[in-house]
Amino acid sequence: MLKNLYVMHFSPTGGTKAGALSLGKSLGENIEEIDLSKPPKAKYTFTKDDTVLFALPVFAGRIPPFTAEKLKEYQGNGATAIIMAVYGNRAYDDALLELKDSVEAQGFTVKAATAVIAEHSMVHTVAQGRPNEKDQQEMAEFAAKILVKLSKDQANAKVEVPGNSPYKPWQPLPVTPLVSADCDECGRCAKNCPTQAIDKENLKATNPDKCILCMRCVVQCHTKARALPPQIQAMMEEKLGPLANVTQKNELFL
Repeated sequence: MLKNLYVMHFSPTGGTKAGALSLGKSLGENIEEIDLSKPPKAKYTFTKDDTVLFALPVFAGRIPPFTAEKLKEYQGNGATAIIMAVYGNRAYDDALLELKDSVEAQGFTVKAATAVIAEHSMVHTVAQGRPNEKDQQEMAEFAAKILVKLSKDQANAKVEVPGNSPYKPWQPLPVTPLVSADCDECGRCAKNCPTQAIDKENLKATNPDKCILCMRCVVQCHTKARALPPQIQAMMEEKLGPLANVTQKNELFL
């Protein structure tokens, strides 16, 4: 088991964190979590003795630009990196390669990579309930293989992951969640918005230039007052609905 293990994740709706901790708990006993959706609790200086598991969601085949910028706050100094791209059953396209390039640019050495399925944040019938018990068992198996690699000379072997460079163009949906009359202005959405896109003085106002449509405000709204515009929700369900009958496999790259 790894001694100095950090799990760094961006998990607006919980699926990425679940996948990351499922793998992390099989890699090390004492895990320190770093939540990229919040300001860092401390200034981290990593060393070659540290291992960092980076877990990010896939947005339109890429890692969210917000997280790419957040990663620049951390310097690896030769620390070992394990990278995880978490996606909602469609495809991860260039996200895993982009994550690998991003952490290597910060001085981390990528020694393992994985692509993991989680319930889609917009169409919940797609990959519903994942990661599930079977996924957790598979993460334990992945962890065992990773630990074997890290304990042998082959730990220095270059990790190849799928993806194209230049990456596919970033194409966010040009919308923000709508707010209904059910909003009781509790402020939870604004407090927990990772990009601070929601006006704390006017909770029904969302800055479209800051919103990355991560869906955190939607899942955390206790009155269910926030939702995608109906036409966008219908479009997403029509596009992604057929994937509800598809079972994608988790992948490991060593």
